[in-house]
Amino acid sequence: MFVYLDDAVYSGGRVKSDLIRWIQTDAPASANVAVIVMALHALGEWFAKGDITKAANAASKAINVTWWRSMMIEDRKAYMSNSDVLRPTTIPAEAAAYVATLGAEPILRAGTSVGSKQFFSSGVARNLIEQEFLKAGVRVRQMCGLLPPQMRPLGCTLMKTTGFGSMFVTYRNCANNAPLVLWAGNPWYPLFPRKTN
Repeated sequence: MFVYLDDAVYSGGRVKSDLIRWIQTDAPASANVAVIVMALHALGEWFAKGDITKAANAASKAINVTWWRSMMIEDRKAYMSNSDVLRPTTIPAEAAAYVATLGAEPILRAGTSVGSKQFFSSGVARNLIEQEFLKAGVRVRQMCGLLPPQMRPLGCTLMKTTGFGSMFVTYRNCANNAPLVLWAGNPWYPLFPRKTN
């Protein structure tokens, strides 16, 4: 049994790249791997599982991965109306020009759900934080000219959306998948400075 320990899985990119590299180099022909995290974003797990399985098959290795977590955070498009991440219902005027540069129609949440984990105190409060973090994230992008394009107002993603939108932060660090207002640095002063900025 091998153990992969991390604070959380967001997009799945880190665990995927680490395990694929291990599979291609040092992994035995057959192994059980336990991925143990505090929180797991549902879409990140799905993406990582598929690519890890493909890598194991390509290497002709039998790698069985189990995912252990304290909390599953819903972020899949099919469950957007009951998601646990920031997914705005409308695009505020202050963010319209930025959204137009993405080259894709914005993916918007419908309804007033606070999500299955109830991270938000009410539908009104959720809408408020989504709108304000989106507007402020656009300002942060304008202020911090060195941010690459995938650093969206609501968090890092390669998808042409307003951002990943995770609200999961630990004492160790703030993932770049969280809104820019929480972690982006100089000249912005973040609430949770990232250790790797």
